[in-house]
Amino acid sequence: MRRCEGAGFSPDAEWREVRDLARRVHEKATAVSLNAAMMGRLTYERTSMGLFDLFKKSSKTATPEALVVSDYTAKTIYAPVSGKVVALENVPDPVFAGGMLGQGLGIWPSEGVVYAPVSGTITATTPTVHAFGITADSGEEVLIHVGVDTVEMKGDGFTALVEQDQHIEVGQPLMTFDLDKVKDAGHPEVVILAITNSSEYSNVEILASVDQPVSAGEKVCVLA
Repeated sequence: MRRCEGAGFSPDAEWREVRDLARRVHEKATAVSLNAAMMGRLTYERTSMGLFDLFKKSSKTATPEALVVSDYTAKTIYAPVSGKVVALENVPDPVFAGGMLGQGLGIWPSEGVVYAPVSGTITATTPTVHAFGITADSGEEVLIHVGVDTVEMKGDGFTALVEQDQHIEVGQPLMTFDLDKVKDAGHPEVVILAITNSSEYSNVEILASVDQPVSAGEKVCVLA
């Protein structure tokens, strides 16, 4: 995660804010919402880049078809993209890699379509369309973040297919992104999935095998 620079900006203050965010996300007693976690994660991004038009959409992009997830069950997370699995601690973003926003995994995508990993409600969005927060019907809070420092792309190459407060079904397309544009811009294209309230569960089992391919809609995590 790159640190913003400018008048009045303090890197130490930024990291204190991130650490405080992680603490609040993991405290059940304060009932921290996914939206709060999401907005905290992106505070420095919005400050440095400014606010852009929410959900830039391209009329040239056809909406992908929804996946058929026949074995969907509560407290189960499905892969949001197809690609190669990477352990969360190995993703090139220290906030996620350090587990500050909960347990999860990363996927190096093979295509630029992100699908809903659960059925639930879109509870957090970003003006630059590179990240979504979802609260599942069964309570899991899931953050999907496409790429590292992709906020700098200002939404270029990203197309939202859903909007804030919309109810979605597992396997429903959430967004598309231009994989080549992300790479050409010099950003790691890894798609990160974090369960921001994972501390509320006694067991978070990652089913996906590291360095192995996974298909969008495939079961990758079970919570208990």
